[in-house]
Amino acid sequence: MSAAQIRTDILVRVEEAATDILTLVEGLSADDFARSRLTRTATLACLREIADAASALPAEGRAAMPEVDWAGWLDLGDALAHGVLCAEREWQAASEGAAVILQWMRVYRQAA
Repeated sequence: MSAAQIRTDILVRVEEAATDILTLVEGLSADDFARSRLTRTATLACLREIADAASALPAEGRAAMPEVDWAGWLDLGDALAHGVLCAEREWQAASEGAAVILQWMRVYRQAA
């Protein structure tokens, strides 16, 4: 399966969630993020969206986009599902992971 064969709706879903995350955390420090219940709640919903999309992609689809840390997103989804996530890991996924996956989703969606 090539990146072009991957369902565009999944790529768009991930791109939109990552964009929402970056909008939510723009201008915040890690401490600000940790203190903001509303921002964290909204951000976690978007992180779940990306993790759910990652799990919805078949293994071949994830393999066609090797630059994306799919294993990390799947692991994040498991942590979210079991409530074992800490503010530091949430912040890292929101501030760094979302930017990286957004960049790659735009590249892959253009190729699709």
